[in-house]
Amino acid sequence: MSDPPCTATSCGIYQITNKRTGRRYIGQTTQTFDTRWRYLKSQGRHSSRELQADWHELGSDAFEFEVLEVCPDDLSEEERYTWCNEREIAHIGGDWRIDDLYNDRPGGGNSPMSEEARRKLSETATGRTHTKETKKKMSKLKLGENNPNYGGLSDEHRQNISKSLTGKPKSEETKKKMSIAAKNRPKKPCQFCDRLISVSNHERHEKSCKHRPQSSPDAL
Repeated sequence: MSDPPCTATSCGIYQITNKRTGRRYIGQTTQTFDTRWRYLKSQGRHSSRELQADWHELGSDAFEFEVLEVCPDDLSEEERYTWCNEREIAHIGGDWRIDDLYNDRPGGGNSPMSEEARRKLSETATGRTHTKETKKKMSKLKLGENNPNYGGLSDEHRQNISKSLTGKPKSEETKKKMSIAAKNRPKKPCQFCDRLISVSNHERHEKSCKHRPQSSPDAL
Protein backbone atom coordinates (compact mmCIF):
# COMPACT_ATOMS: atom_id res chain seq x y z
CA MET A 1 0.00 0.00 0.00
CA SER A 2 1.71 3.20 -1.13
CA ASP A 3 0.96 6.83 -0.39
CA PRO A 4 0.33 9.10 -3.38
CA PRO A 5 3.11 11.43 -4.54
CA CYS A 6 1.40 14.77 -4.09
CA THR A 7 1.66 18.29 -2.82
CA ALA A 8 -0.56 19.93 -0.24
CA THR A 9 -2.83 21.37 -2.94
CA SER A 10 -2.71 18.94 -5.88
CA CYS A 11 -5.83 17.21 -7.18
CA GLY A 12 -6.88 15.60 -10.45
CA ILE A 13 -7.05 12.07 -11.89
CA TYR A 14 -5.88 9.00 -9.98
CA GLN A 15 -5.80 5.24 -10.38
CA ILE A 16 -6.20 2.49 -7.79
CA THR A 17 -4.74 -0.86 -8.84
CA ASN A 18 -5.38 -4.29 -7.35
CA LYS A 19 -1.79 -5.59 -7.25
CA ARG A 20 -2.93 -9.22 -7.19
CA THR A 21 -5.25 -9.13 -10.18
CA GLY A 22 -4.15 -6.02 -12.08
CA ARG A 23 -7.71 -4.68 -12.10
CA ARG A 24 -7.88 -0.90 -11.94
CA TYR A 25 -10.19 1.93 -10.92
CA ILE A 26 -9.75 5.35 -12.53
CA GLY A 27 -11.26 8.27 -10.67
CA GLN A 28 -11.09 11.99 -10.05
CA THR A 29 -10.87 14.14 -6.95
CA THR A 30 -11.22 17.87 -6.44
CA GLN A 31 -9.77 17.41 -2.96
CA THR A 32 -6.09 16.58 -2.60
CA PHE A 33 -4.84 13.16 -3.67
CA ASP A 34 -3.57 12.67 -0.13
CA THR A 35 -7.01 13.38 1.36
CA ARG A 36 -8.72 10.99 -1.08
CA TRP A 37 -6.32 8.13 -0.42
CA ARG A 38 -6.29 8.57 3.36
CA TYR A 39 -10.08 8.61 3.44
CA LEU A 40 -10.22 5.33 1.53
CA LYS A 41 -7.59 3.74 3.78
CA SER A 42 -9.35 4.86 6.97
CA GLN A 43 -12.96 4.20 5.92
CA GLY A 44 -12.55 1.35 3.44
CA ARG A 45 -15.54 2.65 1.50
CA HIS A 46 -15.73 3.37 -2.21
CA SER A 47 -18.45 4.12 -4.75
CA SER A 48 -17.44 1.01 -6.71
CA ARG A 49 -19.03 -1.96 -4.96
CA GLU A 50 -16.67 -4.44 -6.59
CA LEU A 51 -13.61 -2.46 -5.54
CA GLN A 52 -14.95 -2.18 -2.01
CA ALA A 53 -15.65 -5.93 -1.88
CA ASP A 54 -12.09 -6.78 -3.00
CA TRP A 55 -10.71 -4.20 -0.56
CA HIS A 56 -12.45 -5.85 2.38
CA GLU A 57 -11.42 -9.32 1.23
CA LEU A 58 -7.76 -8.63 0.40
CA GLY A 59 -6.95 -5.68 2.67
CA SER A 60 -5.50 -2.27 1.85
CA ASP A 61 -1.97 -3.63 1.27
CA ALA A 62 -3.21 -5.33 -1.90
CA PHE A 63 -3.89 -1.96 -3.56
CA GLU A 64 -1.72 0.78 -4.97
CA PHE A 65 -2.60 4.45 -5.50
CA GLU A 66 -1.15 6.27 -8.50
CA VAL A 67 -1.54 9.85 -9.70
CA LEU A 68 -2.30 9.92 -13.43
CA GLU A 69 -2.69 13.64 -14.07
CA VAL A 70 -2.56 16.73 -11.87
CA CYS A 71 -5.11 19.52 -12.29
CA PRO A 72 -3.66 23.00 -13.02
CA ASP A 73 -3.52 25.19 -9.91
CA ASP A 74 -4.85 28.36 -11.56
CA LEU A 75 -8.41 27.13 -12.26
CA SER A 76 -11.58 28.32 -10.55
CA GLU A 77 -13.77 25.80 -8.72
CA GLU A 78 -16.11 25.43 -11.70
CA GLU A 79 -13.20 25.11 -14.15
CA ARG A 80 -11.59 22.50 -11.89
CA TYR A 81 -14.71 20.32 -11.96
CA THR A 82 -14.93 20.65 -15.75
CA TRP A 83 -11.26 19.77 -16.18
CA CYS A 84 -11.53 16.72 -13.89
CA ASN A 85 -14.65 15.46 -15.69
CA GLU A 86 -13.08 15.77 -19.13
CA ARG A 87 -9.77 14.19 -18.14
CA GLU A 88 -11.45 11.34 -16.24
CA ILE A 89 -13.46 10.43 -19.35
CA ALA A 90 -10.30 10.58 -21.46
CA HIS A 91 -8.33 8.32 -19.10
CA ILE A 92 -11.13 5.76 -18.77
CA GLY A 93 -11.56 5.69 -22.55
CA GLY A 94 -14.43 4.52 -24.74
CA ASP A 95 -13.89 0.80 -24.06
CA TRP A 96 -14.52 1.03 -20.32
CA ARG A 97 -17.21 -1.71 -20.47
CA ILE A 98 -14.83 -4.38 -21.77
CA ASP A 99 -11.57 -3.28 -20.17
CA ASP A 100 -10.71 -4.85 -16.84
CA LEU A 101 -11.79 -1.83 -14.83
CA TYR A 102 -13.74 -1.47 -11.62
CA ASN A 103 -15.49 1.52 -13.16
CA ASP A 104 -19.16 0.93 -13.97
CA ARG A 105 -19.61 4.18 -15.90
CA PRO A 106 -17.54 6.26 -18.34
CA GLY A 107 -16.86 8.97 -15.75
CA GLY A 108 -17.34 12.71 -15.88
CA GLY A 109 -20.35 12.95 -13.58
CA ASN A 110 -18.89 15.17 -10.87
CA SER A 111 -20.18 18.70 -10.29
CA PRO A 112 -19.91 21.36 -7.58
CA MET A 113 -22.69 21.45 -5.00
CA SER A 114 -25.11 24.34 -5.43
CA GLU A 115 -25.78 26.76 -2.57
CA GLU A 116 -29.33 25.38 -2.31
CA ALA A 117 -28.03 21.83 -2.02
CA ARG A 118 -25.51 22.92 0.62
CA ARG A 119 -28.28 24.59 2.62
CA LYS A 120 -30.54 21.51 2.47
CA LEU A 121 -27.65 19.24 3.47
CA SER A 122 -26.87 21.50 6.42
CA GLU A 123 -30.51 21.55 7.53
CA THR A 124 -30.72 17.76 7.28
CA ALA A 125 -27.58 17.28 9.37
CA THR A 126 -28.48 19.83 12.06
CA GLY A 127 -29.37 18.12 15.32
CA ARG A 128 -28.59 14.65 13.97
CA THR A 129 -26.96 12.31 16.50
CA HIS A 130 -25.44 8.86 16.11
CA THR A 131 -26.59 5.91 18.20
CA LYS A 132 -24.11 4.29 20.60
CA GLU A 133 -23.87 1.30 18.28
CA THR A 134 -23.06 3.51 15.29
CA LYS A 135 -20.44 5.43 17.30
CA LYS A 136 -18.87 2.12 18.34
CA LYS A 137 -18.65 0.96 14.71
CA MET A 138 -17.18 4.30 13.61
CA SER A 139 -14.60 4.09 16.37
CA LYS A 140 -13.52 0.58 15.33
CA LEU A 141 -13.03 1.74 11.73
CA LYS A 142 -10.40 4.25 12.91
CA LEU A 143 -8.41 2.05 15.28
CA GLY A 144 -4.75 1.18 14.70
CA GLU A 145 -3.54 1.20 11.10
CA ASN A 146 -6.99 2.22 9.89
CA ASN A 147 -6.47 5.63 11.45
CA PRO A 148 -5.04 8.06 8.85
CA ASN A 149 -2.73 9.49 11.53
CA TYR A 150 -1.50 6.07 12.71
CA GLY A 151 2.18 6.28 13.59
CA GLY A 152 2.15 10.08 13.39
CA LEU A 153 2.50 12.32 10.36
CA SER A 154 5.24 11.46 7.90
CA ASP A 155 8.04 14.00 7.29
CA GLU A 156 6.69 14.53 3.77
CA HIS A 157 3.18 15.19 5.09
CA ARG A 158 4.55 17.69 7.64
CA GLN A 159 6.51 19.45 4.90
CA ASN A 160 3.40 19.66 2.70
CA ILE A 161 1.42 21.20 5.55
CA SER A 162 4.23 23.66 6.25
CA LYS A 163 4.44 24.69 2.57
CA SER A 164 0.69 25.21 2.36
CA LEU A 165 0.79 27.56 5.38
CA THR A 166 4.00 29.43 4.53
CA GLY A 167 3.28 33.05 3.69
CA LYS A 168 -0.42 32.65 4.39
CA PRO A 169 -1.51 35.87 6.17
CA LYS A 170 -3.90 35.74 9.12
CA SER A 171 -6.84 38.11 9.24
CA GLU A 172 -7.21 40.54 12.16
CA GLU A 173 -10.25 38.54 13.29
CA THR A 174 -8.22 35.32 13.34
CA LYS A 175 -5.39 37.02 15.26
CA LYS A 176 -7.90 38.32 17.80
CA LYS A 177 -9.42 34.86 18.31
CA MET A 178 -5.96 33.31 18.73
CA SER A 179 -5.03 35.95 21.29
CA ILE A 180 -8.21 35.37 23.31
CA ALA A 181 -7.70 31.60 23.19
CA ALA A 182 -4.12 31.98 24.43
CA LYS A 183 -5.19 34.20 27.33
CA ASN A 184 -7.91 31.73 28.36
CA ARG A 185 -5.61 28.70 28.46
CA PRO A 186 -5.15 27.32 32.01
CA LYS A 187 -1.80 28.33 33.51
CA LYS A 188 0.27 27.63 36.60
CA PRO A 189 3.44 29.29 37.92
CA CYS A 190 6.93 27.98 37.32
CA GLN A 191 8.57 26.99 40.63
CA PHE A 192 11.87 28.56 39.54
CA CYS A 193 10.92 31.90 37.96
CA ASP A 194 7.28 32.37 39.06
CA ARG A 195 6.15 33.03 35.47
CA LEU A 196 2.68 31.82 34.57
CA ILE A 197 3.06 29.04 32.01
CA SER A 198 0.29 27.23 30.15
CA VAL A 199 -0.38 23.77 31.58
CA SER A 200 0.45 22.07 28.26
CA ASN A 201 3.96 23.65 28.20
CA HIS A 202 4.61 23.76 31.95
CA GLU A 203 6.73 20.63 32.30
CA ARG A 204 8.86 21.48 29.26
CA HIS A 205 9.41 25.04 30.51
CA GLU A 206 10.57 23.95 33.98
CA LYS A 207 13.08 21.52 32.46
CA SER A 208 14.70 24.31 30.44
CA CYS A 209 14.06 27.30 32.76
CA LYS A 210 17.24 29.40 33.06
CA HIS A 211 16.50 29.96 36.77
CA ARG A 212 16.47 26.22 37.46
CA PRO A 213 19.31 25.29 39.87
CA GLN A 214 22.13 23.37 38.22
CA SER A 215 22.89 19.94 39.70
CA SER A 216 26.30 19.78 41.37
CA PRO A 217 28.77 16.99 40.45
CA ASP A 218 28.49 15.57 43.98
CA ALA A 219 24.77 15.05 43.50
CA LEU A 220 25.29 12.74 40.52
